[in-house]
Amino acid sequence: MAIKESITIDEIVNFLNELLEIDRSAIAVLLANRTSCNEELAKHPSVQVMAQNGGYNVGMFGILNGLFGTFADGWGSMQYIVDDNRNLLRFERVKREE
Repeated sequence: MAIKESITIDEIVNFLNELLEIDRSAIAVLLANRTSCNEELAKHPSVQVMAQNGGYNVGMFGILNGLFGTFADGWGSMQYIVDDNRNLLRFERVKREE
């Protein structure tokens, strides 16, 4: 596979779903989990960070989302879907009206 100088949201979503089919457990741990971060990262204009228990948490998925910016409501361009037991089912592109 050749190096890509640019990539679309849909290409990332499709790629993540492909990897999810190959090894769901590994991808869930890598992309659906979060770690503590500082306030400076939490205030980044596009990285998706969750405020929780007086602190901030970020995951690799929030960082990937940050590559594409945010909609006016603060949402990123991608989301993941989980079932009632919080099992990672799939990745999707977020549809929003600008």
